[in-house]
Amino acid sequence: MKATLRRAGQSIFYRKQRNQRYRSIALDDALGRVDAGELWPKGTDGAAILANVKALAEYRDRAIHLYNAPSLGSVIYPFLQQNVLNFRDFMVAKFNKDLADSITWQLLPLGASAPGDAVQFMRVDKSASAVAEVQDFLDELRRLMDAAEAAGSDTARVATVYDINLQSVKKLTSADLAVAVSSTAKGQIVWKKMDPNQTHPYSTSDLLARVNKRRKGRKLTSYDYAAICWKEGLRDNQKYAWKHSNGSSYVWSGDAVAHLSSYDDKYYDSVKAEYTKSRTP
Repeated sequence: MKATLRRAGQSIFYRKQRNQRYRSIALDDALGRVDAGELWPKGTDGAAILANVKALAEYRDRAIHLYNAPSLGSVIYPFLQQNVLNFRDFMVAKFNKDLADSITWQLLPLGASAPGDAVQFMRVDKSASAVAEVQDFLDELRRLMDAAEAAGSDTARVATVYDINLQSVKKLTSADLAVAVSSTAKGQIVWKKMDPNQTHPYSTSDLLARVNKRRKGRKLTSYDYAAICWKEGLRDNQKYAWKHSNGSSYVWSGDAVAHLSSYDDKYYDSVKAEYTKSRTP
């Protein structure tokens, strides 16, 4: 975040106080300045990245109060996984630096428990105050995810469960965090894996509606959709599109929403003109 601000020519320091050293801005302030300045790279989902980082910062800030709930490792795991991938995409888009050139994906988070296959209850040891602290933390995670979704973001960019091949198997929503917390429960919280179709939940009409809600400019039509798909081969890119082998229509991911929302009217008009010309005998 600070590197992004520096590239934009903004200061990353607080105003210097007399007889004190310069202090660089804190994480929350850096996020706020990047968001306010609309400095998110094109093709990235700023609101979702913001929610993801704030969720992990919230966990960091509360860690000393959450040690009585070891099962929280399974709650935070999807946020950690998605954070690594968000960071990689951000670095590629903003600085043309790919983490995959320096590390292997085996370095995905090992400090938290991987999710399992069923939703149960989460045990919190000892006191009622510990139960309240964990419940308050989960409420804050739900609030962050609801805010991101309300902003038109895809919650898959906030927290997602991946398998060993980095194929998304379950995107999380705030409803997935509606778990029971008690000092007597015997189980642990784990996640139920879902069909990969969960990662591409939008029909073409849903895709256009979300893109039009997020972007500035004229309302895009189905013809704009057809033109951009033709120009960029979007239907062949599994990051954006998916179609069942027995189906005839495509469904689209949250990444597709972010990608299509990043283009201005000038680009869409140019692509549409090319598409129309290609169809003219």
